[in-house]
Amino acid sequence: MLDGANVLPYLGAGGAPAMVALLWWMLAKGHLVTRREHDGRIADKDAQIVTWQAVATTSQAQMAELLEHSRMSVQLLTAIEERAKRDAQ
Repeated sequence: MLDGANVLPYLGAGGAPAMVALLWWMLAKGHLVTRREHDGRIADKDAQIVTWQAVATTSQAQMAELLEHSRMSVQLLTAIEERAKRDAQ
């Protein structure tokens, strides 16, 4: 079993500097972040989710209104067409 005291013999002579370099590289590239930064990113994403849910709700309401208008337009055009057929006879 590897623990903190016995890990150095398994890494070899260049293992410890390589591990430090890997840790530094991961920190520099943003692969490792602090808990505070992670929590901030989660909060930002939660805010985005709330915003998109509000947009989706508004969009659905607008779509329902447009569909109702289109139904009314179809009924009106159908009535005009029937009236025109009756007048033509």
